[in-house]
Amino acid sequence: MKRVAVVTFVLVTLLVLNTCTKNQPPSTPEITATDSIVESGGQILLEASSEDPDGDFIRWLWEGEGSFNSTTDAAVAWIAPEVLDTQLITLTVTADDEKGGTSSSSIDITVTPSEISGDTFYIVIGSKEDFRDPPFYYFEDEDYYRYQVLYPGSEIDSTGRISKVSIMSPTDVLQGGFHSFRIYIAAVDRDELTSSFEANYEGEQPRLVYETQSITYPEAKDEWFDIELTNSFPYDPGKNLLIEFYWKGSTGVTVPTYGYETEGFHCNGSQYEDSVDGNPLEWALYIKLGFER
Repeated sequence: MKRVAVVTFVLVTLLVLNTCTKNQPPSTPEITATDSIVESGGQILLEASSEDPDGDFIRWLWEGEGSFNSTTDAAVAWIAPEVLDTQLITLTVTADDEKGGTSSSSIDITVTPSEISGDTFYIVIGSKEDFRDPPFYYFEDEDYYRYQVLYPGSEIDSTGRISKVSIMSPTDVLQGGFHSFRIYIAAVDRDELTSSFEANYEGEQPRLVYETQSITYPEAKDEWFDIELTNSFPYDPGKNLLIEFYWKGSTGVTVPTYGYETEGFHCNGSQYEDSVDGNPLEWALYIKLGFER
């Protein structure tokens, strides 16, 4: 009886050990790159190599800011993202034997801003179909406005740095002053806006591109009111453009602006201070964007 127990124990032990060592993960990937420094929009070729002790097939996964021509091949081409300042970007590759064994390694690439030629071109989005009051709508009870507007990348279809935002008034108006004025921009995937201001950013941190203690909208009609951004925004047409106008406090003048109807909710606004939700509408602000490249 004891001999049977011993034999059984040995067999179980061997089975457990065999199960524990049945699969081994691939070796830590080695990454080679054609360069370690690249300009915004430039390309680098990357290749990863690893060996699996069990001879298993290795599936690859590349991750990191920027874009890859493939994220599942051992050798890939990577396009650097647009940056305004020199940044160190980390790219990671994972080797997966699809049996529970994985190993990863990373490489750092320095990305520098692309040189600006000084050439500026303009994109006009929408038409002068109608006029509305946002983003410069004065309320007697509330003196505040938060307004988001979404533009499809297909209507922009340009790459560069947005350095100017221009809007137009359909009527002669008194000079309107708006205080604590800001403009934010973000690139998002969504095609429509919801009532939630924060949800519309999809977890992205919007870039503050313009801020001033006070801005004056001049008395003008059918002329572009140009706002030179203090921080340009690098734009990739692969995403849609979300622009937010914000102000708090004014001289009590409403400035109507041109807008146009859209299919789907392309604007979201609220006049209530500290509001987290707005009122989505199938409407967008007629706008002109100035690009540098």
